[in-house]
Amino acid sequence: MAVPSAFPFDSATTLVRSLRAGRVSSQELLQAHLDRVDRINPALNAIVADDRKAAMRQARAADKALASGKP
Repeated sequence: MAVPSAFPFDSATTLVRSLRAGRVSSQELLQAHLDRVDRINPALNAIVADDRKAAMRQARAADKALASGKP
């Protein structure tokens, strides 16, 4: 799957639709956000701490739930 071209500037509603339609996975969306944080945060220093391992575990769980038909 590929992250939509307008991402990460799409609305949350559009991103959820992309997830539900299978056009993108939770893991891909998370990684795209993390990549953007890595590019922009050094200049802003807005994010002091994050837990990327836990976030990716949750994204994998969300992908499994979607695959099994759960919202």
